[in-house]
Amino acid sequence: MSASTITVRLDHAMLMLGLQGQQLGLVKQARLDAESGELLGLVLETRWQHVELPWRDVEFDGNDAVFRLSRPCGGDH
Repeated sequence: MSASTITVRLDHAMLMLGLQGQQLGLVKQARLDAESGELLGLVLETRWQHVELPWRDVEFDGNDAVFRLSRPCGGDH
């Protein structure tokens, strides 16, 4: 049985950058574990689709206030 999750909206949209620094789209929502509050993933919105990216594959750049992919999604851990 999988853990219960909730989706929350961020206070404001934040830019997501790819592995080469390219703009991928905006993050407006995140998925959390309902019991622990642990961040599980971010929802990337592009013009064409909404894709959930695992948090383990993303880092936050506080200097530029953007999210960045830290490795290919679903890559070896």
